[in-house]
Amino acid sequence: MDKSIREKIIRAALVIVIMNLCSCDKELPKIQNPFENKDGNLILYVSNQSYETKIVDILVTIDDTPTLHEYFKVANQHLWKQFSLQLSQGRHKIKAVTWKGNAVIEQEFELNGKRWAVLNFCYGKQEGHMCNKPSFLFEVFDKPIRFL
Repeated sequence: MDKSIREKIIRAALVIVIMNLCSCDKELPKIQNPFENKDGNLILYVSNQSYETKIVDILVTIDDTPTLHEYFKVANQHLWKQFSLQLSQGRHKIKAVTWKGNAVIEQEFELNGKRWAVLNFCYGKQEGHMCNKPSFLFEVFDKPIRFL
């Protein structure tokens, strides 16, 4: 391989690595949420529940369709952002990815009537912490959720 081409490839790779390391300094791409509906049948709450990763980027897709991509701050751990979505009844797949938090979840769920769901990013270094490695927790409920 020509030396100048190899140098260009190495430079491009370094730029990509540096951009990923500095991910909280860049603006995330805007996503037009195709499921957004104020009277939706799925109320999704998303939160960062990790003091170890105070700000985390979260990209959510539903049925492989980009739905949201935002930064979430841990704040006092009692901060959930609500998204009202309209989905068809039946089986769906949610996927969440965070590059900064180094975690992925892919999980199927059933939508029968109106549902409420929580997607939490979780990580704690303390011994005995329920998330001893960066991870997502996702749960669907058939009744409204009450947060403390």
